[in-house]
Amino acid sequence: MDKKSWLEAARWNAEMFYLGSEKNPRMSPANWWINGEIRVFWTRNVPEKTVDVVVSACEERAREFGRLCGFPAFRFRRFGSHPSALEQVAACMTIRGEVDEQKFFPLVGAESWRRPEAGGYRHGDIYITEYPIKGGHTSWGVTSVNEGIMLLGLYGDRPQSPYFLDCVAMHEMGHMLGIPLHCDQYRDVAGYRYDPHCGMHWACPGTEVCPKCLDFVSEWWRTWLDMRKGSRERT
Repeated sequence: MDKKSWLEAARWNAEMFYLGSEKNPRMSPANWWINGEIRVFWTRNVPEKTVDVVVSACEERAREFGRLCGFPAFRFRRFGSHPSALEQVAACMTIRGEVDEQKFFPLVGAESWRRPEAGGYRHGDIYITEYPIKGGHTSWGVTSVNEGIMLLGLYGDRPQSPYFLDCVAMHEMGHMLGIPLHCDQYRDVAGYRYDPHCGMHWACPGTEVCPKCLDFVSEWWRTWLDMRKGSRERT
């Protein structure tokens, strides 16, 4: 793959998200980010200082990508251990005490809090939990790019690793804001030098994002914003 194909992939990905939002408004960043709000929830045993690390890291990545890509700033609103959030997590727990992401994302994505027709308000969600994620005890987090939902599994002593948690939160925020892949999945893109320390590497080795991934997300948002502008001009 060369640089031209890489950017074409970013455009194609953005187009698919946009077209998906036209058919099903719940299933696209075209809708969750539109009001510039991300809500943060956490389960009862998550330390507040851990919440601070996660929110600060996500805010930093959102500002960085916003400056690069030209999308509006986000407000991060803390809702804590809200009963509705705890119910959602509990509804997706396995008998082994893990959160099943395959159940979790559709449940949260369909909630009335997100649907204007039900009196809700379009927004993204971050859930910080003290539980493992099903099938991935090595995974610290998973994100639904389509629905703008981040799920973190900070069980055991994971909250005691603030630097790595910073890397993880920035990594997942990168997914949430338009990068649906991992940097190390595409090591040989002609025109870019592969950076094993890129923050979008699967292993989250750092916080900096390499030029290849920055170009991807920039092209993703440029394409999406152009399509949305064209749609509004036609109406």
